[in-house]
Amino acid sequence: MTIHSLSTTEPKLTTLLQLIVEEFVFIAAKSERYREGWERLTPYAAIDLVLRRRQDVDWLRDARGEKFDAELSECFDMVWPAIIALQRVVDEARTLDSASDIESRYDAWLQAPISVIERYRDTVSLQTIRETYEHMLQCAVGARLAKLDEAPKDQQVFRTRDSSLAIEQIRISAYSKETVFIFDTERLPVSLQRGVSGAKCLAVTVPDAWIAKCDAFVNFSAPSFGLVDNCRTAQECVLQLASGWVRLDAAEVNRFLYQFDDELPVVFVGKEICALAVHEFFGLADCASIDATLAHLGELDGLIPVLSDRLSFDDETSVKVDVKSRVLNAVSYAGARCNRSLSDIPDAIDEVPF
Repeated sequence: MTIHSLSTTEPKLTTLLQLIVEEFVFIAAKSERYREGWERLTPYAAIDLVLRRRQDVDWLRDARGEKFDAELSECFDMVWPAIIALQRVVDEARTLDSASDIESRYDAWLQAPISVIERYRDTVSLQTIRETYEHMLQCAVGARLAKLDEAPKDQQVFRTRDSSLAIEQIRISAYSKETVFIFDTERLPVSLQRGVSGAKCLAVTVPDAWIAKCDAFVNFSAPSFGLVDNCRTAQECVLQLASGWVRLDAAEVNRFLYQFDDELPVVFVGKEICALAVHEFFGLADCASIDATLAHLGELDGLIPVLSDRLSFDDETSVKVDVKSRVLNAVSYAGARCNRSLSDIPDAIDEVPF
């Protein structure tokens, strides 16, 4: 993709917008939530997205990202009509059952929407929007065609007795009971790496007895909200996974979840066994939605379920479920490898998450 027509006093802004569009379309293609993702995109999130996913942007890492804020905001607003048009196309394409039906509509989809022409009458802006739209359309339609060719994938839990240095560090950590571990996928046992397409994963400790029965609890969906009683406040807001068996402090953990672009691989670490379940997740949209819910929590009385602090297995054995309220973040960033030990002290708690 090449955007030649962007008018700016900053020469690298054109390159930056191009990189943002490329990375955005790639990660949004899995869920096909283009409009929702772009709507939540901010200059900070966009620059961070590029830095996390590219290793050829030394100029961006060394520059002050703030200097792009105003112009990027204008660019995002300018491209917005193209995003709306793209989502309409993708929604239509999802109703078509064959590649030939989709391909027969492609030329019609290429035509820029009338609303774009009416909003941007200057030729420079219009050309930029057209170039961006055409590139996004090509990628989105290609992704939709690929989905038609893919065999249906059965979501499953992968178990293994294999281990790695990272897994052993989690097992010996004095903080594992209360901590969520986020680290590079390459530090997992090889047998689990094959189940993850992304570069990072999230891990929590659980009993081996639970891992043996977790197929009955894991539903592979994105985290959902719940409320639990605790000793510090009347109730604590958590993000729950695996039918409530895994509970993450919502305010503390969500500020790290943006790193998971298009899936959320969760590793359940027992004393002898590990298991992996890849959950649905679109970081740009889902983290923003979680933030919005947390910001208006007081207005949602009765809408968020209250969770018991104990859950039972099929044999009626009762187990207390702890909330993971700390995070140890050990992911590589902007090409800089992170070898932080997972047995270290967790990151400092963010006292002002909003």
